[in-house]
Amino acid sequence: MNILSIVILLIVLLFMVRGYRKGLVQMVASMTTLILAIFLVSIATPHISNVLKTRTPVYNMIEEKCEDLIKSGTDQISSKIEESEWIENLKVPGFLQEMIKENNNTVSYEKMNVDSFGEYISHFLATMILNVVSYIITFIAALILIKVIAGALGLLTHLPVIHSMNRILGAVMGLIQSLLLIWLFLLAVTLFGNTEWGDYIMKMINDSSVLTALYDANIYIGIFDNIMKFFV
Repeated sequence: MNILSIVILLIVLLFMVRGYRKGLVQMVASMTTLILAIFLVSIATPHISNVLKTRTPVYNMIEEKCEDLIKSGTDQISSKIEESEWIENLKVPGFLQEMIKENNNTVSYEKMNVDSFGEYISHFLATMILNVVSYIITFIAALILIKVIAGALGLLTHLPVIHSMNRILGAVMGLIQSLLLIWLFLLAVTLFGNTEWGDYIMKMINDSSVLTALYDANIYIGIFDNIMKFFV
């Protein structure tokens, strides 16, 4: 068991204890709002990304950084075979590699208003990073809403009928909530797998069968995949 496995286990236990102490009603309120938040995030993220892209300098700053990072690696590429090989060596999740390959054509270049392979990659990576930022902003806003609603409904835990099973079922809800937050962390690790810390954490995930199973079951990957398709 590596250190990441221990940290993940501690997070799960912490949320279960938290759920036990808070009880079922508050945890159900949190879970209901959290699930609703995930749904709302998948809808709101494209719009927030669009606002950040068109009304703030955030996107241009990110794209410039991406251009600086990949320019030297793409300048000498002169064929589709070399482009495919470069994409395969890019340290991003497999589903993103496939998406980059699928959209590496003249139609997408026109849509994105780019003229070269390097510009296309910069645009794609900048869009991905912008979407991650938008996703996190929206999710944090939703978590604040969770706390407000859960706190308001906490008074119901004093009802005698609810009190008997309140703590045990609250622990179960805490377990589910911890998984949703762990998957969010694993999504961030996936998207930043080409960084030093991302690569280090991915190695720890691959070394643990439990972490690998959690990683493979990540529900956020599908949501993020759909968000990316909105822009490319």
